[in-house]
Order: sequence, then C-alpha cells, then structure tokens
Amino acid sequence: MSETKSRQLDWHPDAIAELAKSLAWYARLNPAAANRMHKAIKEAAQSLVASPIAVSGRPGVVAGTRELPVGRRVPFTLIFERNSRTGDCTIFHCMHQRRNYPSDENE
Repeated sequence: MSETKSRQLDWHPDAIAELAKSLAWYARLNPAAANRMHKAIKEAAQSLVASPIAVSGRPGVVAGTRELPVGRRVPFTLIFERNSRTGDCTIFHCMHQRRNYPSDENE
C-alpha cells in the first residue's frame, strides 16, 4: 500500500481576520448561531483538502481563484486557490455573501 501525503490547508491572515471579525459580530447577536457558523465554515474548509477531494468550488471572480459557498444557512463564501499538482489549498478570504467581492476587499 502506497503512502499518501495529506493535503495542506492554509489560511491567509486576511481570511482569519475576516472570519474573526464576522463571528464576533454574530456572537454578540446570537452566540449559538455564531458557533454553528464557525463549525460549518471549518468543515467546508476541510472539505477542500479531503481525500479524495469532494469539493472543488466554482471558478472565482478573481482570476486563478475558486469560490466555495459554505451553505444555505451560513452566508459566507471561501475564496481560495488550489495547487493543481499537490491539492494543497490556501484560503484568501472568508467573505460574507452580502459584500461586493472583490470591490469591498479592502474594507
């Protein structure tokens, strides 16, 4: 049986900051909902590097990226790049779906 290298999942500091800011806002309104969203976002992110790859997302608005809407009850989209050779992923943004991406990117 051959040994397989696990795929790497990295979060860009901007994506971590966006997620933390959004979850803090939701936690003030409804801590239980914020926890459910955090869990769903982490699971969606992990699905990007699952073996075999179960989720590939859709082509991104920005060239070279892909997008994965997290779920119907979780209004976030993960914007990422996948290394086609290794399957490793880097999440660049965790954007609320009400934002205008990429024009709101620097707000």
